[in-house]
Amino acid sequence: TVAAAQPSPSPTASAREILPTPASATRPLPATPTPASRAEAPKRGGWLVGYSSSIGRTLDPNQETSIFPMQFLTSSFQRMVMVDPERLPKERVIIGQISDRWEVDATAQKWTFYLRGGDRFIDGAPLTSGDVKATLERMRDAPGGIISPYKQMASAISNVETQGASTVIISTNRPAVWMLAFLAQPTASIVPAHIVSNDQKALEKKPIGSGPFKFGVREEDVKIEFVRNDNYRDKNLPYLDGHRWLVIREAATQFAALRTGRVNFSGFGTRGLSKSEADLLVQRMPGVSIERYAGTAVQFMWLNTRSGPFKDIRVRQAVSRAVNQQEIIDIAHEGAGFKGDFTGSAGLTWALPEATLKNIPAYRGPADADIAEAKRLMAQAGYAEGFRAEGLLIDLAGYEFRLAVLSKSLAKIGITVTTKVSRYPVEWVPALREGRFTLTEGPALGGTPYDPDALLTLWITGALDNYSGLSDVQVDDLYKKQGLTVDPVERKKVVDQLQMRLWELAPAIPTYNAMYYHATLPEVKGWTHPGMVNDTLWYEKVWIAQ
Repeated sequence: TVAAAQPSPSPTASAREILPTPASATRPLPATPTPASRAEAPKRGGWLVGYSSSIGRTLDPNQETSIFPMQFLTSSFQRMVMVDPERLPKERVIIGQISDRWEVDATAQKWTFYLRGGDRFIDGAPLTSGDVKATLERMRDAPGGIISPYKQMASAISNVETQGASTVIISTNRPAVWMLAFLAQPTASIVPAHIVSNDQKALEKKPIGSGPFKFGVREEDVKIEFVRNDNYRDKNLPYLDGHRWLVIREAATQFAALRTGRVNFSGFGTRGLSKSEADLLVQRMPGVSIERYAGTAVQFMWLNTRSGPFKDIRVRQAVSRAVNQQEIIDIAHEGAGFKGDFTGSAGLTWALPEATLKNIPAYRGPADADIAEAKRLMAQAGYAEGFRAEGLLIDLAGYEFRLAVLSKSLAKIGITVTTKVSRYPVEWVPALREGRFTLTEGPALGGTPYDPDALLTLWITGALDNYSGLSDVQVDDLYKKQGLTVDPVERKKVVDQLQMRLWELAPAIPTYNAMYYHATLPEVKGWTHPGMVNDTLWYEKVWIAQ
């Protein structure tokens, strides 16, 4: 969670707040080459060229959490606040972006932000408090049929008041200690009220922001480009002419594009690089920079609790006893990952204590007694002979290995997994939201702000990304209770209770937390180690040595 919020230290100073650095981001990672000195004078011109496994479902940032569109959308918009790229990866510090200071009352239910002024959208319209108000209400209300991934968190916002063009007062109906972490996310990018008020879906194909880059060209399944924004507030930035993203879905082709210099910047998230690819680049490409970083999104094996065999809690509990997190990490990810629970890796702020996790079969590794109990539960549920279940397979590199490991584990208790390939995210996400699956393995998209209000919203009755379709009164009540608890120690106790209930209900089984790898070729300068996956998708000061 964000450190105890305080008013900005003086009327003129930029307010800063310290975010917790998840343990997976601070654990010792393999050595990486020291990046080029920042003492070199930046040069204007040139292109940052990366690959992406997908352009994504929409180019509207308020409707997206997937890393694939966010890796190129984020630099086209601005937010109220941001994680300071200059202090990464050692510290995750929130600083102002379009706001230069803020104040909060003792209840964490009234937040006042003061905009710095001078920001304009790419069409020349000034960015004002009215745009902030429209964005936050849009995320809360999801008007016009749009999707709001953070609707559950935004529902805490009871009122957004503007005072002139540069002051925004946000009132909430419950303590919002997570407010800064929420506003720092790319999904909370400020959009132009004069555009979305006429058509809420106007940004889906043509994003209009106020960042250093503006939308240029999109060729479906080929590429997407963003070029320098001449209306950007800092006329000396950005240095790049633009950034271009080639749609490459196959892992081998992505890696070949890096090795041949077709791209100079790898993609993020699940692709990314594998550990062996990163090691090979270091060996064979002098000067390449490899960054290793963590993510907050937990990977799960999702079980459809709405219908079929997984509607029976006994079957889900049997599955929970058969899964082995360490096996998935070792076999599918070359040991690059972390075990954990519903809020991420052990040792993170909100995770269950290590001593508790060691009692959970998936975390410590199932023993013979766990498998025997799983078989007993299967028989009790009427599946002594087992059954066949279709596994929805995401069509990206790495997922086939994870599903294969999980299938082998489930076979031990009589469940035979067949596979059906699903295109990510355009097919997979709607299939899960609509309950058109039996089981699958994939990411939780709703948990980017590292706070229980985001991490655990996935399990609330009726929540958009409650893929398993879980509906449990106790879970709903505990979720509400933790959101009303300001004291962090007491809140942690409630969160622990909630997570233990989730392990009991087993609507999904946490499989692992990733260690990600990212590469920049030697000509790319000014890039900051990301720390966490969404922290620095900001290319304002990146430049190319030509």
